[in-house]
Amino acid sequence: MKTNPRAFFFPALAALLWGVFVFADENSQTARTIAPFLRITESARATGMGGAFTALAEGAEGPLYNPAGMGEVKSSEVSVDYNKWILGGSLGSANVVIPIGIGGLGAGFFYMDGGAQDKFDAAGGRIIGGFSPSNSRLTGSAAVSFGEDFPLSIGFNFKYFTESIDTYKLSGSAFDAGLWLNAVKDELLFGLAAQNLGGAVGGFNLPLNIRFGGA
Repeated sequence: MKTNPRAFFFPALAALLWGVFVFADENSQTARTIAPFLRITESARATGMGGAFTALAEGAEGPLYNPAGMGEVKSSEVSVDYNKWILGGSLGSANVVIPIGIGGLGAGFFYMDGGAQDKFDAAGGRIIGGFSPSNSRLTGSAAVSFGEDFPLSIGFNFKYFTESIDTYKLSGSAFDAGLWLNAVKDELLFGLAAQNLGGAVGGFNLPLNIRFGGA
């Protein structure tokens, strides 16, 4: 018996929304947030569009905005970015996606160096040393497409991150979930993604982010 791909749409949507509300409720219990760098946009194209990339989610960096977009990847793609910031800071990333027949797989690495910073005494009047804050993230992605009869894709990212500020170091994990729908054959696209889902890390919340868009 052939399964109708449409049957997956509403359960997948319900599961995604349920996860969003559950983690949003947990995050509301604590005001403190960790790893805000997880919200940094890396794609030059997406940044030029003001981050409105959820429905497109194309290329090697697409999974960072909506992992479900990778379900329609047709060929392998690689992207490498590097930016030099003011005051000596910099960030770089490398991402790759590959098609696997029923969808796509992806992987990525991100690193940010805050540059040399002065360290002051408790009174704030005397420099007693220096430090360089840094952040990193490893990402693994997977997406599945339900086919041309009902061009819906679902996708997930798993992220492991580290954050270091002087002697303070912390690591943790988070995940993203997304839906992508080609409603009118490449003319009307919709995307929905929930980013940085997961429990508290070291008593801090993850920077929950919800994206929705059409193109």
